[in-house]
Amino acid sequence: METNSHGFTIIEVMMFLAISSLLLLGVFLLSGNLINGTRFTDSIRGLESFLQRQYEEVTSGVNPRGQQACSSSAVTIGGASDTPGTSNCLLLGKVIIFRVGTDTIDSYDVVGSEPAIPPVGASLGVLLQSYSPTTVLQSHTSYTVPWDARFRAGKRGDGAAANAVALLRSPTSSQVEAYHFATTATGVISLWAVVVNPVASATTGSYCIDGQDGAINTAAITFGRAQGSTAINAVFDVAAGVPC
Repeated sequence: METNSHGFTIIEVMMFLAISSLLLLGVFLLSGNLINGTRFTDSIRGLESFLQRQYEEVTSGVNPRGQQACSSSAVTIGGASDTPGTSNCLLLGKVIIFRVGTDTIDSYDVVGSEPAIPPVGASLGVLLQSYSPTTVLQSHTSYTVPWDARFRAGKRGDGAAANAVALLRSPTSSQVEAYHFATTATGVISLWAVVVNPVASATTGSYCIDGQDGAINTAAITFGRAQGSTAINAVFDVAAGVPC
């Protein structure tokens, strides 16, 4: 009896291998995207928590470093011999700078000198200005966003570019105001002009971050107008230019 047998041709084998390779490649790409997406989400949530803690430190009014002393010409860190309660220096808040094109945030305490005669019935901006709010370089804290995320851009609600926010507490109440502005400074920053700019404080602010894979993973940290750390939120999958 004659038996017929049928094998695979070379073309059929090549087609099978090609299809299998494409399927495996798709699985690897999908797995890589899922891993990158999870890492990016964790990075942004960590950044959100860091910024909310910065806000809460401003709200509490507690200076964890202590012993800051002010004069009419300078702000310095006092020595261990300084008598508590004798300094005319007041902790007003923090400045947070998003270094565009990098994965770094710089945070500085803001202090001011109590004026001899504080303005009565003045707006918060004028009141803060009378204290000559200034950053303290010695109070520098740096935060690095994990997994190679990068700050792309920032923008105020009125459309002006911004890469920094000053979170300042009123010297006479618990009100905290966010002032969004642009800066390239790496040294001491005077906020004398910023606090009386009505546009800087009358709008929201958004700061956009891209993942290591570029446009695939994107997010923005937004600062709302509400009081409290919950005014700071992370928004994912933001399109280019929106909201930054």
